[in-house]
Amino acid sequence: MADVIDQANDYAEVMLSNKIASRVVFAGVSATRCTDCDCLIPRARREAVKGCQLCVDCQQIAEVRRG
Repeated sequence: MADVIDQANDYAEVMLSNKIASRVVFAGVSATRCTDCDCLIPRARREAVKGCQLCVDCQQIAEVRRG
């Protein structure tokens, strides 16, 4: 049963990452600090989501607000 739950969690994570990546408007250089909360954006995120300007938490909040 744990395998099915792990697979569902992995799938949800991939779908969320794809959704976030598809919403990137700014395609330039990724910010090193979040433009909303000023926290550091990890290098892995900056490389994975080219042009990101928000940390994961702020990006998720922005996604919810956009509906």
